[in-house]
Amino acid sequence: MTGYFSAELPVRYFLADFPDETMKAVGAWTRDEDFRVRRLASEATRPLLPWAPRIQLPADAALPVLDQLYDDAHLHVRTSVANHLSDIAASQPDLVPTTLQRWQQSGRLADEHFAFVARISLRNRLKEGWPPTPSSATPTMRPSRSPPSSWSAPNFATATP
Repeated sequence: MTGYFSAELPVRYFLADFPDETMKAVGAWTRDEDFRVRRLASEATRPLLPWAPRIQLPADAALPVLDQLYDDAHLHVRTSVANHLSDIAASQPDLVPTTLQRWQQSGRLADEHFAFVARISLRNRLKEGWPPTPSSATPTMRPSRSPPSSWSAPNFATATP
């Protein structure tokens, strides 16, 4: 891998054959000085990476990786983390608000950066009509069906577009 080539697809084959060893390497990538390598850590482990074979790891297996990257100084890394969370929301929708709430309470991320990550992470949920809080719902985002009983409504007032 170089600064001009990303290796998300090959890493997925290593995740399939050597999950433990590969996740250790991915964890080390979260601390790399090059933002492209840090982004690779998030992208390679995305459950629904477009145009890529699916990995057999649980959707939340890379959550420790995302915990290291969500407050990254580089926009490309934060965008990747947000897209990764959006993928997780497809199979484990209750995990995303819980994770976002934990990140918001940590105070490690500036409000405008947190709002960006939350908005991208929840965009598909919002399109389905599941606003994060009733007060942030707009007329075009009314629930089309009721959310699951375990849906917690953390306050993401700053996360709405």
